[in-house]
Amino acid sequence: MRRLTKAALLCSLCFATGTQAFGQAQNDFARDRDLGVLDRPRPEYDALGMPVSTFLMYPRLNVVTGYNDNIFAQNTGTQGSGFVQLQPSVAFRSQWSQHELDLLTHASINRYFDHGTEDTDDYGASLNGRLDVLASTKLTAGGSYDLETEPRESETSLRNTINPVQFGLWTAQFSGSHQFNRLQISLNGTWDSFNYLDGRDPLTGAVVDEHYRNVQDFGETLRGDYALSPDTAIFISGNLNQHIYSVVPPLVPSNFGSHGYEMLGGVNFQITSLLTGEVGIGYYQQNYPHLLNQDANGFAVHGTMQWFPTELTTVTLKVNRFIQDSAIVTSAGYVDTGGSFEVDHELRYNVILSGIFSYNHDSYQGIDRTDERWTAGLGAKYLFTREVGLGLNFNHDSQVSSGANRFINFDINRVMLNLVLQK
Repeated sequence: MRRLTKAALLCSLCFATGTQAFGQAQNDFARDRDLGVLDRPRPEYDALGMPVSTFLMYPRLNVVTGYNDNIFAQNTGTQGSGFVQLQPSVAFRSQWSQHELDLLTHASINRYFDHGTEDTDDYGASLNGRLDVLASTKLTAGGSYDLETEPRESETSLRNTINPVQFGLWTAQFSGSHQFNRLQISLNGTWDSFNYLDGRDPLTGAVVDEHYRNVQDFGETLRGDYALSPDTAIFISGNLNQHIYSVVPPLVPSNFGSHGYEMLGGVNFQITSLLTGEVGIGYYQQNYPHLLNQDANGFAVHGTMQWFPTELTTVTLKVNRFIQDSAIVTSAGYVDTGGSFEVDHELRYNVILSGIFSYNHDSYQGIDRTDERWTAGLGAKYLFTREVGLGLNFNHDSQVSSGANRFINFDINRVMLNLVLQK
């Protein structure tokens, strides 16, 4: 799993969707004139839900079957296997005239036909709420717990365990915003706690310690937006982060704890009905006080743009450059520069075609290692009724690692057929 600097991505790169100012005729920060193909409602096919008191309950089951031609993410001697996944979930959404409360529970039961060591059971739950204090003031908060599995192809995976490594992830977030006529001020805070489970060595059966990776990540962001017009706003944001590892010397060779900041300035815009987005550029710095020559700083960018060439087609472009923790014994972090290009097309009202290409360049601190990763995918979704849908997807993932401390090279192809049952 790739751990992001969450405060930066959640808070400094988000479309400014502040609530309408008290007594103001229009919201100068809303960017909802046009919705992407995947985001727009489809009343004839959207789930209706089931009334439960003042909530609507949305039960859902995804049944996924497919084939992965390189389940261990190897360069040579690749092994493939078919698989099936059962992904039940239940969501509760409040139906109040003001405020909001949502609860989601979900699970993913993953089974391989040929390699039972890769079987996993993941699950989780989240609770999120919104408090509408005034028309111009909004408070939101939420929390979650998930038991997740680290993919074999993860750039931080040790790859020396019988089963894929699992970890528990606790999260909490809080945000508040207030609009003063053309000025909007937002304050956000996040907390993530990663707790890794030990693995087993495939040759000796000995315990492979993963607890040294346990970490708590904190993030705080203050942001101000100023509306130049109903369609354009400029913003400035400051993001702080702290990473505190649970296991420190002498139990492990190094303390990877760090703290840093990111300053961004940019523009949030909606140009007629053709283009909407946000671009922020600035500077980041990350300090590792317990490690020599590992501090990093440089140019930061976060951007998302959506282009609507027709009502039936959405083109989405994303770019990012920031630093992430690696928790490798000889390298504390790496600079991730990358982006993605996605096209979604509504062939028919209930038939949606999608294609995506992404690229990431990871440059590691303190060691000679550079990873380049590509992902390309094609997909189609067919909505039979509001209760039944079918999807078909093909994805290709590739990594080339270079340098004296290079990681692994691999190519992975996956094909998946997804049946969706919902109410």
